[in-house]
Amino acid sequence: MTRLLLINPWITDFAAYDLWLKPLGLLYVGAYLRAAGYDLDLIDCMDRNHPSLAGLMKPNDSKPDGRGKFYKTELPKPAVLQHVPRRWGRYGIPEAAFLAELAQREKPDAVLVTSVMTYWYPGVQMVIRHVKAHWPEIPVILGGTYASLCTEHARGTSGADAVIAGYGEKAVSEMLENRFNLPPPRNQDLPEFLNGEFPLPWDLYPKLDYALILTARGCPYTCSFCATHLLNPRFIQRPYREVFSEILDLHQTRGVRHFAFYDDALFINKQKHIEPLLEMIIESKLPVQFHCPNGLFAKMIDEKLARLMVQAGFATIRLSLESANEAQRKRMSYKVSNAGYLAALENLEKAEFPRNQVETYVIMGLPDQSPGEVQETIDFVHNSGARVSLASFSPIPGTADWDMAVEHHGLDPDIDPLLLNNTLYPLKNERFSEDIFNELRAYAKSGNERVNASTVGAE
Repeated sequence: MTRLLLINPWITDFAAYDLWLKPLGLLYVGAYLRAAGYDLDLIDCMDRNHPSLAGLMKPNDSKPDGRGKFYKTELPKPAVLQHVPRRWGRYGIPEAAFLAELAQREKPDAVLVTSVMTYWYPGVQMVIRHVKAHWPEIPVILGGTYASLCTEHARGTSGADAVIAGYGEKAVSEMLENRFNLPPPRNQDLPEFLNGEFPLPWDLYPKLDYALILTARGCPYTCSFCATHLLNPRFIQRPYREVFSEILDLHQTRGVRHFAFYDDALFINKQKHIEPLLEMIIESKLPVQFHCPNGLFAKMIDEKLARLMVQAGFATIRLSLESANEAQRKRMSYKVSNAGYLAALENLEKAEFPRNQVETYVIMGLPDQSPGEVQETIDFVHNSGARVSLASFSPIPGTADWDMAVEHHGLDPDIDPLLLNNTLYPLKNERFSEDIFNELRAYAKSGNERVNASTVGAE
């Protein structure tokens, strides 16, 4: 049987934290290939339960809900980052542990490497370099977000034998057969890509503190700053009963109690999708909690949905607002109004979810944005009794805001992806200097501390 090794590479950055991070795309590819008849193995460099980390991490580095710190190995900064007065490094298992994993694994017929943030590509390069040194004759195929958004850069620098942009399930299977002359899959009657038809290979993890749930692929919105519509051009929801079965199975067979919804549009078609799913969860009385690291569409949280969310066990709620400036939000993609956002907070509070535990995504540094707009948005969120999660804008190739940054703000279209790191903000200018960024971060943090100390929202 053809054997494939899946690898989730290291993160290389100034900072990284496990907010329910698992290589979901790689696991979907793995589910497809297993269904096709391939044998799978996995090395996840970001698995905080890896035996090599025993003794390297402190007990309080992990939280009961699965979040936690990654182990960091400080490394010399790449030349283009020398001007940044911060420590850069590799997050994940030690390099020696990865090499030991390669030495202990059965030799695969091919290696599949995923990628996430465009500016994390040095971790991809490190992994591929080690794999090629250990098995020079084994083909390495790279896919994922970086490979899809910066395809030519990946082809020219990653060291992979092949790079796949976009959906990887069927593309990998065809490439293994046609380009690398591996035996064809036993089951060829499979769709172009999966949307939950087969169980994800969670069994490849010896221990699971949490699991990711995807109830749909894609998003019907095309926000100016977001690449979801590029990575998943079709919006397809799964049958909610199937999603419930996935949650139930993971809880019963693996003891998983914490689940993170990774949908980009969880509440679309809510009466026929999320609401009946939550009703099934409530009826089952499963002792689980749900977390939403991606921003939820606030305008869809009416009293009924808020009540179902709380009763089903939603513990982490993050709302998308981005900006309280109506003109700015209409330009980006009009997902919510200020009134709709406030109504969502009120409905959640009625359902007994404290509004000072609601986090709200606010973006700073958009190409046509002023610091004053950001501060006004921060004030709006804090005055409404919620917390701010301040996100620095990072231009993503192929998006409308990328085009605006290139055409009107001098962004080099051939910029090294390392310089797209949102820690750096590549569009620094007189309006948005690094000092102003830091002042806004401190301002948001101070306001969050005031909100955290209060249990009463603004009147």
